[in-house]
Amino acid sequence: MKLINKIVLFIAACLCTVLVVAQSDNCNTATVINLTNGSACVNGTTLNATSNNTMYGTCNTNPVNDVWYTFVASGSQNDFTIIPNGLTNAEIVIDIDGCANNSFVSCANATGNNTLNTSWGVTIGTQVWIMIASNGGTEGGFQFCVDSYDPPPGNGNICNTAIPVCDVNQVYNIPNIVFI
Repeated sequence: MKLINKIVLFIAACLCTVLVVAQSDNCNTATVINLTNGSACVNGTTLNATSNNTMYGTCNTNPVNDVWYTFVASGSQNDFTIIPNGLTNAEIVIDIDGCANNSFVSCANATGNNTLNTSWGVTIGTQVWIMIASNGGTEGGFQFCVDSYDPPPGNGNICNTAIPVCDVNQVYNIPNIVFI
């Protein structure tokens, strides 16, 4: 009976490992995230990921083992959260122009096992590529969440709360200007 339990446990561990690493570590074949009502969370890992030997500006000065995700923005405000589950020194790179040129629009890092939160505004309908890695820390699991939404209007964004540029009741004295 103990042998059967060990075999079942071993098979379950293997299946869980396969399910957790079923993601892309290549930008060109990034794992697609389908947003439901503008949001989604996926579990991932950098374990067994490989490096594309690209440094991303000030975010990392050495190549990192990275995994890639992509989604289409459903709102102009996009909030990203990486919650480590074994991963340390989380790094995120945000790209909106595809994978061919190894450029990016933004990146951010967290230290230790701290949660990484960052935001980026894009045009609705833009495809966004996200790279997640450990920047000099421990490879491991994480939960990655995306919230893509339109922010509520603030002061000055709607007519009845617009900030006045000038007062229509005030008289302005403009000096005569002579051009030569």
